[in-house]
Amino acid sequence: MNWLQKFAVFRLPFFSSCVDWPEQYNLALDFIAHGGENISREEFLRNVEFEGSADEVIPAWDYHIQYEKLPQRSVFWFVHSAIEHVFADERDIAELQLLVENGELQ
Repeated sequence: MNWLQKFAVFRLPFFSSCVDWPEQYNLALDFIAHGGENISREEFLRNVEFEGSADEVIPAWDYHIQYEKLPQRSVFWFVHSAIEHVFADERDIAELQLLVENGELQ
């Protein structure tokens, strides 16, 4: 973590769910689905952007939801009913796609 990340607040927009995922980023989605680490709801909410209340989108009482992120990347998602809902900038997804295509991430 660099000094800017310690002091700045970055809020990531919703990118896509796996159901509507852009085809050109399929390798990135596969990596996301299998490469995440579990995080708390609080950490997830600190890093993503919602229109309206987060509790309206992701009820706090719903214990079936799993929150994850990619280590060393600005990609966060939650899984509900086996559907990944990914929050990231498209450029981060595109970079991830290239890294996986080039064999730099496995």
